[in-house]
Amino acid sequence: MRGLWRWLGRIGLVILVVIAGCTIFYPRAIIHVRVTATVDTPEGLRTGSSVVQLGFSTEPPIGTTGFSMGLGAGEAIAVDLGNRGTLFVLLSALGSDGRVSASPSYAGLLLDVFRAQLGDDAGRRDQQLVRRLQGLRGKAVVAPAMVPMLVRFRDERDPKTVEAVDRENLAASFGAGVRLGSVTMEITNDPVTRGMEKRLGWLSEYYGKNFDGQRFASLNAANKLANQLSSGSFAVGN
Repeated sequence: MRGLWRWLGRIGLVILVVIAGCTIFYPRAIIHVRVTATVDTPEGLRTGSSVVQLGFSTEPPIGTTGFSMGLGAGEAIAVDLGNRGTLFVLLSALGSDGRVSASPSYAGLLLDVFRAQLGDDAGRRDQQLVRRLQGLRGKAVVAPAMVPMLVRFRDERDPKTVEAVDRENLAASFGAGVRLGSVTMEITNDPVTRGMEKRLGWLSEYYGKNFDGQRFASLNAANKLANQLSSGSFAVGN
């Protein structure tokens, strides 16, 4: 019996050494970021925020670079503009071709926004970048051109009524005097924001299909935006 415990102890020691080695040579950074958007309106300043979880990791390269980053959990920002409606800052981006994509991702956005603090490491995709990210602190402003996709619903009860909002012309969607103020990212220890499915009661029905009810996007769709958006643009990891 004593020999068995000695054998198990050696196995445990080996496991601890392996774990420690992975932590040293292949670090991970799990970062919570509060993204806040402000909107100037004739009725006053309106604010909305959401805490998202971003992950950065390195692994032994097996046919890849061994580096990964992405959004682990989080929700879109909802800025309540009262009788004017709600502005949503999505987890997605709108490309120059008018198509919705997850790129630039929030993880990539973080690297760009905190480039001044990360220095030359912001362009790296290796262990050195991850270690720098583990010590990331503070708050930074998102440049207007880098702000993720903005949308609104003519009727929040109906996902098919989703409309794109021009970040440079919020007045066209919400009325005269309404304009986008600032968008910031701040490192935080706060928990990931939840609750979008309560606000949009139909959201859970659209993780496997788009807002127009179709399973796949189509160039011939009558409602192109609703045909490209699904629940993943509003909530991830719920």
